[in-house]
Amino acid sequence: MPSGSIPLALQSLFYKLQYSDTSIATKELTKSFGWDIYDSSMQHDVQELNKVLCEKLEDKMKGTVVEGTIQKLFEGHHMNYIECINVDYKSTRMESFYDLQIDVKGCRDVYASVDKYVEVERLKGDNKYHAEQFGFAGYYNFLYELMYLFDDAPLFQDAKKGVLFIDFPPVLHLQLKRFEYDFMQDTMVKINDRYEFPLRLDLDRENEKYLSPEADRSVHNLYTLYSVLVHSGGVHGGHYYAFIRPTVSDQWEASLVLKDELPLINKSDIGDLVLKDELPSINKSDIGDLAELPAHCKDVQQMDV
Repeated sequence: MPSGSIPLALQSLFYKLQYSDTSIATKELTKSFGWDIYDSSMQHDVQELNKVLCEKLEDKMKGTVVEGTIQKLFEGHHMNYIECINVDYKSTRMESFYDLQIDVKGCRDVYASVDKYVEVERLKGDNKYHAEQFGFAGYYNFLYELMYLFDDAPLFQDAKKGVLFIDFPPVLHLQLKRFEYDFMQDTMVKINDRYEFPLRLDLDRENEKYLSPEADRSVHNLYTLYSVLVHSGGVHGGHYYAFIRPTVSDQWEASLVLKDELPLINKSDIGDLVLKDELPSINKSDIGDLAELPAHCKDVQQMDV
C-alpha cells in the first residue's frame, strides 16, 4: 500500500474495521500523515487534524465522480451582519463553515451554546460602528455632511452585530470549546463544566430564530446525534476516544474504551459532537454508481489515489 496516500489508507482501515474479527492497527494511516513514531505519540489538535484530512480528501476527489462530496456533506453557511439602529445602513458578509465552535463555559447545553452563538451584540459608546456610508440620500446626506463639519459623531453609529444561519449541512460537526486562556493564571485551562446534549437537535426551534431572512424555510433542520468525541486529560496531555452510532438504531459503539463506560458521554470531557440531518439532501446518485462495499467505504472507492 502507498504509505503517502491518506484516502487509500482510510479506505483500507474502514474495510478492515468492517470485516475483521480482531482489532486493527492504524500504523498505515499515521504513516500516510507523514508521522513517525515520535509524532504518533504526541497529542495533536483533533480539529486541526480533521481540517487537514478533509482538505486532503477534497484534493484527491478532484476530477472524479465524487468531487465535491466533502463540501456537500459538511459545509454550511452563515451571515455576519452589522445593522445601524438610527440610520438606514446594514453591512452583511456570508461565510462558509465545516464545523461550529460553540462555547461550553456558562452554557448548560447545546441549545444554550447556539443561543450564545447568535446572540446580538450592541455597539455603542466607545464601541460604536464606523458607518461612513449609511445609505441616506438627498436632504439627509446634505444634513449629515453639514453636521460632520462640526462633529464627527455621525460617522459612528449605534448598531447591533450578530450572526444568523443561511443553511446547515447534512452532517453537522459541533466543536465544544473546552480550552481557553485564563488571564488570572496566565495559562491555558480546560473547562470541565457539566454539559448536556440531546440525542435529537432541533435547529428550527422557537420560530426558526437561528435562521437568516435568506434561509430556505422549506428545509427542516432536525439532527440526530451520531458520534461523540471525548478528550480525556488536561491541556498538556491526554488522549481521544469516540462513541459512535453507525446506524439509526440505539446501539452505540465505543472505541478505545469498554462499552460499560458508555455513561461517560454525559460527563465533562466531551469535546466534539457530530450530528446527521434527519432529512439528508444528498442522494446516492450525487456520488456515482457505487460498488457493493460497506457504507463508509463507498464514497472513496472510486477516488484516484
